[in-house]
Amino acid sequence: MAWWLKAVPLILANAPALVDGARKMLEKRRAAGDELHPEGPDEGAVAQRVALLENRERKMLELIESLAAGNQQLAEAVTALQRSARIGLGISVVLAIGLLIALLRAFA
Repeated sequence: MAWWLKAVPLILANAPALVDGARKMLEKRRAAGDELHPEGPDEGAVAQRVALLENRERKMLELIESLAAGNQQLAEAVTALQRSARIGLGISVVLAIGLLIALLRAFA
């Protein structure tokens, strides 16, 4: 039996407690949000949040570009390793054939 199937009864047994906990957390979060902005968010706070989101987006873009460059370098390294492996395999095949011919001539 798959390992995850064994966990299904445990998950189902604890599901009501998980749902209750999630509801309580959501209620607390909503209450905290209402306390922070009882009259609604002002334009300064919205502008500040937008600037923060734009900054995060810029940082994420830089991270994605960095990861893409690293991925490109990794792909080039894998290609070089594949080329080296093919060359090594070719040399091994040629040497094996040469050894087989030498053994056949020596014992013939």
